[in-house]
Formats: sequence, C-alpha cells, structure tokens
Amino acid sequence: MCSVSLSKKRVTLLRREMSNLQFDCFICRLNSNIQYLTANSKVSNGEFVMLIPLDSQPILFTPKLEEERVKEEAKNIWVEVLGGEEKIEDKILLKILELKAKKVCFDSLSFNQSKIFHKKLSKVKIDCKPEILLNLRKIKDWEELKALKKACRISDKAMEIALEFLRVGVREFEIAAEAEYAMRKMGAEEVAFKTIVASGFRSSFPHAGNTDKKVRDGETVLIDLGAKFLGYNSDLTRTVFVGKPTQTQIKVYRVVLEAQDKALKNINVGMVGWEADSLARKTIEEKGYGKYFIHGLGHGIGLEVHEPPRLSAKSMDKLEKMNVFTVEPGIYLPKKFGVRIEDTVLLTEEGLKPLTVCKKESY
Repeated sequence: MCSVSLSKKRVTLLRREMSNLQFDCFICRLNSNIQYLTANSKVSNGEFVMLIPLDSQPILFTPKLEEERVKEEAKNIWVEVLGGEEKIEDKILLKILELKAKKVCFDSLSFNQSKIFHKKLSKVKIDCKPEILLNLRKIKDWEELKALKKACRISDKAMEIALEFLRVGVREFEIAAEAEYAMRKMGAEEVAFKTIVASGFRSSFPHAGNTDKKVRDGETVLIDLGAKFLGYNSDLTRTVFVGKPTQTQIKVYRVVLEAQDKALKNINVGMVGWEADSLARKTIEEKGYGKYFIHGLGHGIGLEVHEPPRLSAKSMDKLEKMNVFTVEPGIYLPKKFGVRIEDTVLLTEEGLKPLTVCKKESY
C-alpha cells in the first residue's frame, strides 16, 4: 500500500475516534504520531505540528528551515510554512478560530501551552488525550509489520556479530560499536536506543549502557540492542558467559530461559498485561529468584521503543491481535551478575510469533 492511501486510512481511523468523542480538531505535536499519520518516516525528524480537522484536509506546519525538504519528502499532505518569527502556537490558534472548532484535542500539551490556549480560546473546550493515537498504534498494520520485521532482522545479525567479536580483554564500548556499525551498514536509520553491553557485576544493572570496562574470563555479558528502520524499532537481548560458567550462572540462566519459554508458549489474544507477566514471574518465583525480577515482562514496541501494551504485574492492558511487544524476563543478583533474555514478538490468533530469532545459548 502506498504512503498516500496508508496515511488516508490512518487519518480515517483517527477521525472515527474524534467523531465518537465529538472533537472538531486533533493536533499532533509528537513526532511519532505525525509519522504514523503521514506514513512517512522522513517528516518525523523536525519541529513539526500536524492539525487534523474532522472534515477537511490535514495540515502539516513546518519551520521555514525545513520547507524545501518537507515539500520534497512529504507529498501526501498539505504543508504550511511558518513565516519569519511566527510562533507555532499563534498559527494553531488562528487555524482553530478559522475552523470554528468548539472542541479540540491535543496529543501532547505542556502546562504553559495549556495556559495560552485556554486563555486565548476561552470558548473552545480543550483536551489532551495521548491515549487516542497510542491505542490506534497498538494494532500494527501490515506495512508497519514489514518495517518491524526488517528492524528485527537487522538486530538479529548485529547480535550475531557482537557475540562473534566478544572475547576476553575487549572493552564493552568496542562490542557496542561493532554492533552499531553492523546495524547502520544493513540499513538502520539509527540505533533504537543506547546499546547495552554489560559485563561482570555490571550485568546486574538492567540499564547499564556500555563503558570502557574490559571483559574478563568467567564473566557474564549481557547485550541489549535494537535497530530503527523506517521509524520502527526492534529490541533484542542475549546473555552469554565468557569461558566456563559457574553452576550458579548456569542455574540462573536456565530459570530465565524457562520463564521466557513459558511466556512465549502461553501468551494469547485476550489476556491482559498482568496475566502475561505472571506466566514468567511465577516460574522465577518458584525457583526462589522472585525478588530479583525487578521489572515487567515486556512492553509494546513500534514507532517508540516503549509504548502500549505493557506487560507488568499491575498492567490491565488488553493484548490484541497484531500487537508487537517484547518478552524479556530477567534475574539481577546485586554486585554479582544478571541474566536477561529478550525477543520482540507478534501476537496472532495462534499465539506469539517471534520476530527476533537470534540463537539462544543452551547452557
């Protein structure tokens, strides 16, 4: 499906929600939402605002600096350029008045912006509902899925390269650099997030980043990486042991692998987030490591690395067909080591389909 027809389809879905909630106008300030509605990753990198009236053509407001690029790259939307010192808030105000809108919704609104709009649009009801587009974006369409699959293939290969490069004496940031270089060579626009390469005691930090620490014999090494392709992200984690692992390392690894396997085989359409989380959490708790599983089982992924649905102990998010999310149980033993195994998956009527397929070790 071409970007023009895809954009129209997504705008139609949004307008259906606008009509249900009686909004005359919806204003997008978040780049991820603008990319979703335009079906164009090239217009998401900038200070843009998109205005969607209920019954007339959407408008993309762009700074003068971006005019030529946007008009060249975004051929499926009407573009209006901000002139000189013109403020975007003033442009939005004029357009709302021109449309005679009575009820307007934003996807994001700061406190100061809210004060400005409420003051100058005293007769207009103003609301902020980021969940409207987030809920639409939860259900991936086939074009989104194609981009996600490509991002996952890139991360799979990058992980293989990182693991091949891993050896005693190499620094964490060198491993990260090899993986990130591989991702860019394979077509990634950028990395999805700062690559994590955590060795030894640092693997017990869930978000450890990477440092100049050298890998030592006998250490645990946790690698968490992701690629961005056409605006869509992947997320993949593997944990390995350098040299001969201890019995404790092997035991913890097997518990995490078993927990992930239990979740992958049993999560299905209609579950809510806490039910999915409990599949893995109970396995880890039964083995005596419950207090060391210190985060949720997973998170939705797409135009943002973390988006709905959430898979956590208190999440009531309903899991639906064509959701894409991570399944990533972990055990983190303070000052010792940590193990996390993570895959990006697609939820289908038949259950989960892994989108990342990089080999897992079987200690």
